[in-house]
Amino acid sequence: MIARLLSLPSRLKTALAGAVALLLALGAAYAKGRRDAAQRAKLKGLRDYQRTRQGIDDAPQFTDDNADVSGEWLRQRERDRNL
Repeated sequence: MIARLLSLPSRLKTALAGAVALLLALGAAYAKGRRDAAQRAKLKGLRDYQRTRQGIDDAPQFTDDNADVSGEWLRQRERDRNL
């Protein structure tokens, strides 16, 4: 197979090498795009988690020993949301 490639005319070898180089460049660009997209998706997921976690951490803390405060908070929340 290599002997057949070496016996090809110079122009054809150059064209074949150019085509292979072009395919490799396109493949590399495609792979980089996929990698970048995966990285962006991962960062978005981490940002979403950070916002969710911050919301959980900032939520009011109620204990079981003070049901009146918890009930009042729920009633106020119901009024605020018009449920």
